[in-house]
Amino acid sequence: MPPRKEPSRVGPRPIRGDVSESSSSNPIEQVNEDTLLRDLIPPRGVSTRRDDIRIHIEEGEVPQPVVQVQETAVQKCLKLITGFSKLMPMMFEGGADPMVADDYMDQVENHLTSMDVTDDHLKIILATYKFSKDAKLWWKLVINQHKVEDMIWEMFKELFYEKYFSVTKRWELRKQFDDLIQGNMSVIEYENKFTSLSRFASEIVKSEVDKTRKLISGFHYQMRPLITSKYFKVYLEAVERALMLEAEANDRNVGKEQWKQKRNTGSSSEGPSWKKNKGGPSQSQGQ
Repeated sequence: MPPRKEPSRVGPRPIRGDVSESSSSNPIEQVNEDTLLRDLIPPRGVSTRRDDIRIHIEEGEVPQPVVQVQETAVQKCLKLITGFSKLMPMMFEGGADPMVADDYMDQVENHLTSMDVTDDHLKIILATYKFSKDAKLWWKLVINQHKVEDMIWEMFKELFYEKYFSVTKRWELRKQFDDLIQGNMSVIEYENKFTSLSRFASEIVKSEVDKTRKLISGFHYQMRPLITSKYFKVYLEAVERALMLEAEANDRNVGKEQWKQKRNTGSSSEGPSWKKNKGGPSQSQGQ
């Protein structure tokens, strides 16, 4: 008996998920929503990947948000100390030189500003962290005498300057600035000392013109009129002009020294021959 042939199917095959074909009389071709969800969602306990991030789905497991751990006060202080140490490698040992103390405090305040440290207690911790030797011993005495945790920054500076930069020393340095002249110093040496001492006379050098005039007034008397004729308003121009005049004077002095040496060398070489020639005839006459 020949095999039974299935009737040929006419027309296009229904597309899965097509709403128009979902009502087909063939139950094999019927597609419902449960079928679509089953194809799209993996079984529980199966790992999937999305954007290279592995997600593990467990039954009853709910993803927890990442908790941001806040930085503690100790961690913040240690972080600031590390950053401050990189900016401030030098130690402050104390001593009797008030300029060293003033330079140290000036650098500390600049670094605190760049690090945006506004809390007074943190400022004091950072400023005293670089203390050593005499300064460290002095700070231990201050801790025993004052309530440091409640101390404001201005009070700390007042105690610091009272110890290492008294008012008397400030007036002495102010007097040095008032009496400062170039003398035997070079232009560079004079300008460096002028800049170092000018911080103690802010009212005298409050403007560019005043600062320039004070600088020129201390130059050598032979150099002064050559600068005041043109360069008396801009500080850096006055310094540059003074350096040029100094270089020209040095070149002239070198030329004079070379001329003297050449003249002395020529005189010494001609002297013996002249004496020899002069003595020759006299000896012959005597004979």
